[in-house]
Amino acid sequence: MVMLPRDSDTLRSTTVRRDEDEVRQYLPSVLRFTPLAVLLLPPKHIALVDRGLFPIRMTVAIVSMILFVVHIVLFLWIDQIHYACLAALGLTLLIAAALLLRRGHARTALLIGWLSSCAYLVGLHLAFGNDAGVLFFAFPIAVAAYSVYRPEEWAWRLLPTVFALVCCAALVAHVDVTPLIALEPWEQHLLFAVHVGGALYAVFVLASHAAIFRHAALAQIAAERDRADKLLLNILPAPIAARLMTEADIIADSFDEVTVLFADIVGFTALSSRLSNRELVSMLNRIFSDFDELADKFGLEKIKTIGDAYMVVGGLPAPMKNHATETVRMAIEMQRAIKRFSEESGHPLKLRIGLHSGPVTAGVIGKRKFSYDLWGDTVNVASRMEALGEPGRVHLSGTLATRVKATIALKDCRQINVKGKGTIETWFVAHE
Repeated sequence: MVMLPRDSDTLRSTTVRRDEDEVRQYLPSVLRFTPLAVLLLPPKHIALVDRGLFPIRMTVAIVSMILFVVHIVLFLWIDQIHYACLAALGLTLLIAAALLLRRGHARTALLIGWLSSCAYLVGLHLAFGNDAGVLFFAFPIAVAAYSVYRPEEWAWRLLPTVFALVCCAALVAHVDVTPLIALEPWEQHLLFAVHVGGALYAVFVLASHAAIFRHAALAQIAAERDRADKLLLNILPAPIAARLMTEADIIADSFDEVTVLFADIVGFTALSSRLSNRELVSMLNRIFSDFDELADKFGLEKIKTIGDAYMVVGGLPAPMKNHATETVRMAIEMQRAIKRFSEESGHPLKLRIGLHSGPVTAGVIGKRKFSYDLWGDTVNVASRMEALGEPGRVHLSGTLATRVKATIALKDCRQINVKGKGTIETWFVAHE
């Protein structure tokens, strides 16, 4: 036998306790104690489609067992030994049904439960007459039938079950029953009170149990939807994600003025050959997470990462007056961040950053993995600014330099040839 480590045993017991607590919090107070919480936990081998219904099905069995135990005590008290034995037989069948339910045989368990309970109640009605109040159990049986089937089974399981129960109750109720056993008036009143009270108890437990579990299911659905929305917001800007969920048309917008930033980690390719996969991903995650925080700080929008390259834009999807200045300031902070990382990690990494301002087209592409991207000459020039820049410096196009020179110190003006644009003027940020 394989022995689990002590930490694994602790983790397992903690998980079981957490599951028990989650089940217990959904139970009516009359059932909220540890042994029943353990019974209501679905075993691991139960099919996924039945796991959600397992607690309510087991609750039906437990409530029925409680009522059978009450009958056994009652009949022993009024000296009806034969019916006490019949109640004990019904209790035995319900225990067998519960065991079958825990082993995953839900159909057989439900069949045994319905047949044993209905046969027993009809027998009580024929034996003691209408004064016993047995027909009040038609209500909890109907509630139980509704609760233990999945919605897709209602048409071919729930409706036939309820129809058969209603027909059975109607036929029995209209039969002129001559009680087989003569009881004293106080015994008749006692039976009536017990059966009415038991029926009310069963209705309360089953209805509240089913309602609370369904409420919990809706809450879980809402939580999963919220989680999906958060994941979508990690992929798309919030305004674009909102439009994507409400609009069927292609999302494509034009912006007259934005600032695009491209950054590339110099020396990362050579370094990656000496690192393990985990170290490589961990390093990139830390660096880009720092960049993401900077984007939030300056109100910019991260577009994507490609390998060890990072792209961010200022001025969309919401217009931003000072997008040029804020994007350059983020570039400066990115250089400082990579310098700190290099000093702390001991890896000699540098950033090459290029920026340009101008008009772009932005939109969402893809059907499965959505991507919010930019197109246009501005994107191409910004990419060339990065490629023609220098490690450790922030390279600006002349167009962008004109917009930020009043607030950002610049130096080293030069003329470079850009494919498709000819010779253009560029600048470097002075204090990086």
